[in-house]
Amino acid sequence: MIRSFVLAAAACAALSSNILAGAAHAEQRVAVSTKGLDLSTQTGAKAFYSRLSHAVIDGCGGAPTSFFGSEEERFQACYKAAMDEAVAKAHAPLVAQLHAGKAARATALASR
Repeated sequence: MIRSFVLAAAACAALSSNILAGAAHAEQRVAVSTKGLDLSTQTGAKAFYSRLSHAVIDGCGGAPTSFFGSEEERFQACYKAAMDEAVAKAHAPLVAQLHAGKAARATALASR
């Protein structure tokens, strides 16, 4: 089974085994496979979350090379928006639970 998610990844190249035509700043569609995964288990949910995360990192232009200034801010905003949307569209409770826990930890670290 393959689920497709719209990644709100502005200013990034189209991803997929087939490059999709589209302008920068446009939403991109990326197929993220659930093949071989049981999303009703922690192991399957973690593996799928990892696949989503890697697709989003690529879709957001890759991890920034500089962690200062606008490049990092753009990447973080892109990553958060795309992951939030992809996890919501997955309709997988354990994946959503995993995402909520990671977001809560990130918020706690940022507030220190």
